[in-house]
Amino acid sequence: MEQRSWRLLSSRSRTLLLFLLYAAELFDIIASLGPNGHSYADDTQVYISAPVVESQQAATRLAECIELLVRWMGQNGLKLNAKKTQLLWLGSQHQLAKLTVSQLPLVTTTLSSTNGSHSVNCK
Repeated sequence: MEQRSWRLLSSRSRTLLLFLLYAAELFDIIASLGPNGHSYADDTQVYISAPVVESQQAATRLAECIELLVRWMGQNGLKLNAKKTQLLWLGSQHQLAKLTVSQLPLVTTTLSSTNGSHSVNCK
């Protein structure tokens, strides 16, 4: 019995290691353009911090990063789930009122503001 559970643990460990090696390239892409990344299970978040006066440049870098990720995913048999893709601006109400970025054009879609909100969903 003990030997069997060791094989199971070993198999899970190998699977986890292979996934980490596979996904490491994903974080190299993210880091190459300046944003940060975080993954949990099958969910990856890409985020960037910038003063509101630099929001256009931050949005451009984020769009470039997403396009590279979409390309990488396509080359590796994966696909971005557009229904779960969001752009979310966080800040004080005063700072958010200064935002001039209302769309994030991507090759596959455009992320647009909804109802004047600062949370943007992929359409």
